[in-house]
Amino acid sequence: MVTGMTRRQGPSTTPAGLLANRPLTIETAATVPAGWAEFDAAFSHEVLYLLPDLASHAQATFAALEPGAPYFAVMGVHAGSRLMSAWHDSVANELGLPRPYDLDEVVEVFDGAGFEVSVARLKVRFVPVSARRGGHEHRRGLMDWLEYYGRDKVLFRFTRPSQR
Repeated sequence: MVTGMTRRQGPSTTPAGLLANRPLTIETAATVPAGWAEFDAAFSHEVLYLLPDLASHAQATFAALEPGAPYFAVMGVHAGSRLMSAWHDSVANELGLPRPYDLDEVVEVFDGAGFEVSVARLKVRFVPVSARRGGHEHRRGLMDWLEYYGRDKVLFRFTRPSQR
């Protein structure tokens, strides 16, 4: 798993200022590394379906975030996605993947870890179909891919509640 988290460095009102002097730490791990703490945000893209112990990941991420901080997680590979369920079934043994999670199960796990949970469809306006693009073969079954990006790919917002 690759995770990236950034520490708050002070207020800024410009896009350049938001990135200036903000180190991004990237590490490969099964979950948030021990000792990571006081982060003001976390993000993952297509990571949750790779994790065999989602509850441990939720607990470790909760512990690493400041009160009020969000963890945004994009997830398209899940039990409710027809296209990605078929892909998952075809590669699960080879890649050692856990069974696909149901979206309701993801909500329960993160809610159980103490997060406030919300979800939205990830708004992807254009799907790459050019032959020059690597990755998935988007030029065949285009309606299936449009449905996947428009219906199945979701963005979770897991927020550590603010201390009162």
